Amino acid sequence: MNRFKQFLLTKGISEDNFNKLDAGDQAKLHGEFIEKLADNVDGAAKAGDIETAVKTVKESMKDDFDAIKTANEALKETVEAQGVRIVEMSKGTGTAKGVELTELFKEKYDEAVEKEEYTVSRKLRFDTAKATISTDVMSVDTVNAATFPTAGSTGVVSTALRSLYGKIIGFFGPRIPQSQVMDLVDIQPIENSILIAINDTTIGTAAITPECTLKPVVKMTFATQEASANPVAVQWHTTTKLRRFFPMLAMRMEQKFAELINKQIPEVVLTAIRAGATAFTPVTQLAINDNPNNYDAIGAVIATLENLDYIPTAIMLNPIAWRNMKQEKNAEGIYTLSNGQSIALVENGLDWGGNVIRYVKDPKLGIDEFIIGDLNASVKVGVDTELMYFETDGRTDAQATTAITGLSLNIRTHVLEKFIAVIVPTGSRTGLIRDTFANVKTLITAA
Repeated sequence: MNRFKQFLLTKGISEDNFNKLDAGDQAKLHGEFIEKLADNVDGAAKAGDIETAVKTVKESMKDDFDAIKTANEALKETVEAQGVRIVEMSKGTGTAKGVELTELFKEKYDEAVEKEEYTVSRKLRFDTAKATISTDVMSVDTVNAATFPTAGSTGVVSTALRSLYGKIIGFFGPRIPQSQVMDLVDIQPIENSILIAINDTTIGTAAITPECTLKPVVKMTFATQEASANPVAVQWHTTTKLRRFFPMLAMRMEQKFAELINKQIPEVVLTAIRAGATAFTPVTQLAINDNPNNYDAIGAVIATLENLDYIPTAIMLNPIAWRNMKQEKNAEGIYTLSNGQSIALVENGLDWGGNVIRYVKDPKLGIDEFIIGDLNASVKVGVDTELMYFETDGRTDAQATTAITGLSLNIRTHVLEKFIAVIVPTGSRTGLIRDTFANVKTLITAA
């Protein structure tokens, strides 16, 4: 007698009575048998009797096959019987046919729902769980007892190990403000060591002369103005170990120091403009307001330049000064820009009688400082097209006194250079004004 039949007898069910049960009841009994068999296998395994557990599994496979075969045969008989009934019912016609089929479906559906079973898969397993000491748990960070009782866990990832598995997303540092003056001046590639400007002066003027009258004599003088090309340069020192094992850092240094040169070049140009530009010269007729603001100062300078036959193309000022003008309010709290459109603005400049003069916000200018004029015509800049790089054996100042070369200490000196020359020609300086808002407002204040 197989194990399944023995199981049926423990339930008080003979083999004949089992075969008379419908497929649903047979499946339910078979499920109970499988659960009991699995418990027996688990028990034998836990007790260490692996041989008995394996033998039980083998025997159960044959019992399962026989039981499944018997259940399938019973299910087949049931389906065939229902099929005959459905075929007979389908011979009806009209509404009666639909009603009978609907009732049959509902009957079988309700029966299936009432006998619905959920089978849980059971697998052979060994329960080896035991208590774990919290400090034996290896976590990334050390967890304190308040988070992981009772003594916390042990962190095993060191700072060095974190770096090994980390991802570098880039280099970051504070930004260095850069003058915008290079967008406005005349830049030419320099191919010689000296930049030369020739300033000419015309003496005399043309005049209407009646017949047989002496014509006016005119003449010219010429004066050369020179600016020597000088390097904008940086140097730094590295060791062999840094260059060998940290090449990315060495490359970053070269890149960053090249940026220093490129940002210093506009500073050189700005310094030359400050030295070569003309200060504002007041005209009495400009003093029409007893409380002029920065807009009034800009207007007075533009009018002065136009009166000298210059057409300014740019107004350079600090971003804070630009903001203060744009958002200035009168005593009633109304923005100055809303004063009947006497100050007409375009997107990035000042509309001055149809001539749009560009605003250039330059962070390298003082907050009260401004430059107005045609910079392209008044400022000439020669810039070398090559950024030169050198490496030499290096040594520190302290080592120089002992005549120890950098090579013996694995020190290398790196140098970057770029040549530049700047001229603000004497003949065009009156067309370039650099001053302060405070000074100009004082000079145009009505008495």
